[in-house]
Amino acid sequence: AQYVPAQYAPAPAASAPAAAEYETAPAVRKRNLFSLGAGLVIPTGNVIEEGDLSLKAGGPGGGIELQYLNFLNERFALGVEFGGTVLTEETENYYGYEIKTKSQTLHGMISGRLYVNPNNKNLVYVPFGVGFVQGELDGDIYTGGVKRFVLNNFSDTAPAGYIGLGVELERTEESLISLEARYHMAWFRKSGISATYSYVSIMLKAGGLF
Repeated sequence: AQYVPAQYAPAPAASAPAAAEYETAPAVRKRNLFSLGAGLVIPTGNVIEEGDLSLKAGGPGGGIELQYLNFLNERFALGVEFGGTVLTEETENYYGYEIKTKSQTLHGMISGRLYVNPNNKNLVYVPFGVGFVQGELDGDIYTGGVKRFVLNNFSDTAPAGYIGLGVELERTEESLISLEARYHMAWFRKSGISATYSYVSIMLKAGGLF
């Protein structure tokens, strides 16, 4: 073969540039998210309405949640979650009596996210869930600031669900931070008593992608 000096040798063909990596949705590459959330819980409406008696489930409180999600594609994720809420004491006046109520719940649900703008940098999504909640309502009756009676504690398990709006505040290859506002409802029916439990939650959530 004929010797060709290096300076006269043809330059190697340039390889085609690699396709740009999709940067707006690392969870598509790492398909699993495990997150922890905590925040404020605000009850809405009355939990029990029987004749002239209307009782709230309690005052504003807090909630916590553990969630696992699998990203099926860049727009949709599905998984499970477990969590609970604690509401502070709320006072209702009823014919000269003070009825003080507070409550706590535990829930387990199939949950998910539907992303509205999967190709944008700041991702907005709709969180949703359907499952069951176990709730306990405690009540005491006071007159003149002295406890007179203890209401029978109401405890039951009921179907429940939520829907809301969330935004991802920060996302990297390994982690994700988001803020969610949700509207929750549960429908209790026990011993002739109907109770609709509803509240709004605002939670900050942080998790790892794997």
